[in-house]
This record gives sequence, structure tokens and C-alpha cells, in this order.
Amino acid sequence: MEKEKLRFGVCGLSHDHVWGNLEELLRTERAEVTFGYERDAACQERFREMCPGAVFAQNPEETFADGVVDALYVFGDNRESAEWAAAALRAGVPCLIEKPMAASADGACELLRASQESGATLMINWPFFWWPPLQEALRRVMRGDLGHIYKVHYRAGHRGPKNVGCSDAFVDWLYDPQRNGGAALMDYCCYGAALAGAILGPPVHAHAHAFRSGLTPDLEGEDNAILTMAYENAVAISEASWTQQDEMTAYRASFFGDDGTLVAEPYHDGRLWLASAGDPHGTPQEIAEPEDGYRTASEHFLKVISEDGFSVHPLLSGEIGLIAQEALAEGMGGER
Repeated sequence: MEKEKLRFGVCGLSHDHVWGNLEELLRTERAEVTFGYERDAACQERFREMCPGAVFAQNPEETFADGVVDALYVFGDNRESAEWAAAALRAGVPCLIEKPMAASADGACELLRASQESGATLMINWPFFWWPPLQEALRRVMRGDLGHIYKVHYRAGHRGPKNVGCSDAFVDWLYDPQRNGGAALMDYCCYGAALAGAILGPPVHAHAHAFRSGLTPDLEGEDNAILTMAYENAVAISEASWTQQDEMTAYRASFFGDDGTLVAEPYHDGRLWLASAGDPHGTPQEIAEPEDGYRTASEHFLKVISEDGFSVHPLLSGEIGLIAQEALAEGMGGER
């Protein structure tokens, strides 16, 4: 007998990542989108085309009130998304929220608290986690293949939101320090901060250097940044750029241990390299196909909320999201 589909609401459509996640959710054929909320007209129109049977809410609360949905996707700006998701979690609605979880550490802390107090699932979607090379690298690192990890490095960079084709609605809040929580540093250093948090835990202290290169004249905030996170016997470095003209060095994750080094190339077709004292130049490694529940964010979230005993992966948890947010906040030396 066919399983009854879960009812999903979507609160916020201005984060461009929402469209790919909605496509993946609908492709599972295990969910139907019944409610949506967004102020931007262009986003509204696109949503209606994709989910013609959904009701368009007049306010965020309608997407998760009175048991109208079984779960909620949250894809607005970093500040409002955290507020909406916290309210939904307090109402007992499981939430998937797009990285970096919030615009501030205080917002992230409130989100995690709401989830813990209500028992409702909170999952932070980090898009790079769905790349098989990174999943394989994390498996090996977490089971101790590299021995003691003393350094984690991640660099994210592109030519800037406008230049890579982000929508007007997305760019509007990415360029707003209040709604984003920063600029390039918040948008892209958050990845490395989360990766380091999942492997090394909370840093002893963090420091960021962020600057405007002059190549993005209409940007109020920084277009390049580096975040360093110090541990008792390790260090992590997360780099961000909105001015990088290429992807030659972008989106690679490197893990350095006393037994070797792993470098995960980006995307689904990337390679995984392992180097050691006996193989200093490195050798490509076999990459296992993602298991059931680990191919997409939607597949993972559905499995978490519908199957007993299947938990959110640590990297996608609110606890790791908060570690990343606190490192970003300390690094910026500003608002928690």
C-alpha cells in the first residue's frame, strides 16, 4: 500500500537554494507541498508554477500553525529564517533550515533551544555535505584513519552573487549585513566553521580578517575573508571570496592528520586524494556510493522525521551549527 505523503510548508523563498531542494523533495514522491510564504513577487510566481496545489500564506505563521503541515522548509534571509524556524519548532514542527542557521549566534542558540525544548527535529542543510567525496572523507576522518587531526582547511569562492547569477531577491539580503549577518564571511566562511566544528568541536578562540577588495563597489560589507579557529592542539582555517574568477582552488576540503592527509574535491564527480609519508604525492581513493538517506537533503530529512532510530548527521545538527555560528561571531568581534 502506498504510504501517505507528508505535508510540507515552505517559509521563505528568497534563498536560491530552495528551488533545488524543492525539486529533490517532490522527486521523492513521499511529500506534497501544501503551504508557502514569501513577500517577493517573482519568487511567489516561481513557487506557484512548481507547486500549483499549494496554498499561499499571508504570513509566516500560517505555514506551520494548527497542524496544517508535518514539516517545514525555511529558506528566507538568515535573520528572519531563524525567527520563523524557532517559532515553528516551538509549535512542534520539524524544520530544515538552510545554512548557516542564523544571522547571529544568539539566533542560532534560540533555534537550538526551541528544538531541544519541544523535541522537534532541527536540521541545518549544508549543501557540500551531499558531495560523495566529502562524505567519504568525513567517514574516514571520524573513524580515525588519519590519526590525530591537527588541521582542517576549507576554501569557498566565486565571482560574487551578482556575477554568478543569483536572483535579485537573494542578492538583496546577501548584501544586507543585518539580514545576512555579514557578507562573504557569513555566507562562505560558515562552511569551514561547521566542518571544523564537526571534527574538532568548539574552538578555544576564533579570529577573522575580512576586507573589501574594491572589486565589489556596491557592497557594504566584506567580499573576502579568512576565519581561523584555534584549538589546544589543532587549527582550522575557513576562507571566503566573492571575487575569485575561477574555481581552481575553491570548494576543496583538506584534513591533515599525523597518519596522512585527505583532500576532497568538490561536487558529485570530484575525487578524493590520500597522501602519507609513504605516498607523499597522494593517490585517488575509492568513494562509496551514498547510502539510503544520504543522497540529498530532502531524502535525509524525510528519513529522520519518519523513521525511528535514524538521526540527523552530526554535521547537519543544530549543535554543530551553533558551534559554527559562535566561531563566526567571535571571529567578527561583533554581534553574538
